[in-house]
Amino acid sequence: MNPNAIRLYLYRHGETDWNRLGRIQGRVDIPLNERGRLQAQQVQAFFKNYFLSGGAGHKSLEDLWAGAISSPLQRAQATARIAVGLDENLELLLRHDVRWSETHLGEAEGLTRDELVEKFGEESWMAWIGLTEASWHAKFPGGESKGEVRDRALQAMTDLVRASETDPTAPRVWTVATHGGLLRRLLHHFHPDETNPIDVPNGSVFRFVWDKGLWSVSSQPVFQPPEK
Repeated sequence: MNPNAIRLYLYRHGETDWNRLGRIQGRVDIPLNERGRLQAQQVQAFFKNYFLSGGAGHKSLEDLWAGAISSPLQRAQATARIAVGLDENLELLLRHDVRWSETHLGEAEGLTRDELVEKFGEESWMAWIGLTEASWHAKFPGGESKGEVRDRALQAMTDLVRASETDPTAPRVWTVATHGGLLRRLLHHFHPDETNPIDVPNGSVFRFVWDKGLWSVSSQPVFQPPEK
């Protein structure tokens, strides 16, 4: 990999009780559970081993603070603070960007799949999980479409790249704590021929590389916490 490339490491927050129950969270601000905090610690161990081995030029985990960004939702913030070694009791700045928030699902938030199908119909659910071009327009009443989520995330990525390219003091490695729905939108955008839903487990980390004007994105995580 070109050492001058700009790298974004996007990772899904740790588990919450609603994840375990199969409830769709969207913008509902649910905290991490015990397993979610453990997953965040596992992400921290990955970052230490991966970034501080010399390839990224960092000498301590604290060097990553400048490039640490999070969705403002507490499950992402808590994951980020653990993952990059920020003491949750300190008022050390963790940059937030609402564009990394989970999809606003409107009236579907808080429902299980079965409850959603009962309320909106099987067709709405199939459109939501679909992978055709038309599925980018899918949304629930009062919520965002999949395409709207993709577009705001792409703009956030572009802004990070622009900062790295124009400001010599800006990081060239960014870590972003975000959400499963948003990550799926991005991954399917970069892999439009993928015919199966891309799996994004809690705590999984994906690498997005900007090099010579092009994005390189794998649909497979560079790290995924153990199942148990």
